[in-house]
Amino acid sequence: MYAIRQKSTGFYLPQYRRRRSPTHTEPSETEPPRLFESVGPAKKALNWWLLGWTSLPADTRLSDWCDEITTKKLPHRKTEDMQIVRLKMVVAEVIT
Repeated sequence: MYAIRQKSTGFYLPQYRRRRSPTHTEPSETEPPRLFESVGPAKKALNWWLLGWTSLPADTRLSDWCDEITTKKLPHRKTEDMQIVRLKMVVAEVIT
């Protein structure tokens, strides 16, 4: 599994809540990280996140074509402060 980590804090980009764009999240110390099965989707997610807050009109579904995507640049998001890391999943305890 892969996740996106902020180098300066060690925090991970979290799973996003429904009805919010993943670009509206910030690295978190307490929320579970967003996980990816391969590097490609993690890179795409990081690139979108680095662009800033991306929004669609309220009545648009992600499956719809939309020409009205807006992005608000967030200058504090820096490429050099982010990294994609590989995580090793370990079973800590089996509960029966």
